Amino acid sequence: MILVTGGTGFLGGHVLEALYAAKQPVRVLAMGGGDWRSDSLSRLKQMHIDAVVGSILDARLVSQAVEGCTVIINAAGGLSRRSDADWRHVHVEGLKVLVEEAQKKGVQRFVQVSCLGAAEQSDCEYFRLKWQGEQIVRNGQFYWTIFRPSYMFGERCQLVSLLAPLMKLPLATPVIGSGLNEIQPVWVEEVASCILQSIYKKEAANQVCDLVGPKTYTMLQFMELLRSESGSGKPVVAVPVTAVLKMLKPVGRLVPGLPLDAEFLKLLVCDSCSRSQLMHQLFKVRGVPIDEFLPRILADA
Repeated sequence: MILVTGGTGFLGGHVLEALYAAKQPVRVLAMGGGDWRSDSLSRLKQMHIDAVVGSILDARLVSQAVEGCTVIINAAGGLSRRSDADWRHVHVEGLKVLVEEAQKKGVQRFVQVSCLGAAEQSDCEYFRLKWQGEQIVRNGQFYWTIFRPSYMFGERCQLVSLLAPLMKLPLATPVIGSGLNEIQPVWVEEVASCILQSIYKKEAANQVCDLVGPKTYTMLQFMELLRSESGSGKPVVAVPVTAVLKMLKPVGRLVPGLPLDAEFLKLLVCDSCSRSQLMHQLFKVRGVPIDEFLPRILADA
């Protein structure tokens, strides 16, 4: 049995699809209201996938989810949060519970989804917490694999969702910081495929693998790409982070629902790219660029 945490999320949903297609026995640990009313949980039921619904911080519930599993794929968490504590709850405290229960139940393989940029001394809290989570997994008594994907895309893209409101500003489209930081968006199905390939691949055990797409963009180039694809005639202008921080409140009034805060700004000025070839050495990958997905992504952003 394979346990997938975060199975109702963006990546987790694609992982489940791949496992289902491969006829692998799957269980999901998912946040929810404890019933089948939500679309995502109803879909799991239709696929005959067992679901344990509740918090990853609940040791009793996690123990129930881990029972009988030999593999855990932890795809829980993401950039979104409701409070400052959300990231720590999911990426550190909840992960401790999951690893402890995995060791008690004799889980053999643990696949952890981290992110490019994870580092102990990062200025960004998200990256620091992701690094802490990696250390928890590294110290587990099982064979582990840690994946560090760049920004993922498919039918949607969280990075584009963050940037799209900025394109609605009058006069110009701002790029946070210098715009020279580099990103390599990676197809979510490619990430899911690498996760599945890693489960029974001994060469992937105890490896930290960066997952990136075939094209590298500076953030300035990426914003220009979004501007061009959307048909906007407004110029793209680099704006210092300090200036953006001062403008968050007035800009928020101009663009209601703008999902940016100080921590997200730190994410947007960091590199999310890799020169490592381990992804290509270990796994079969197609190398799909984000360009062909942009019309649909922007339509839904």
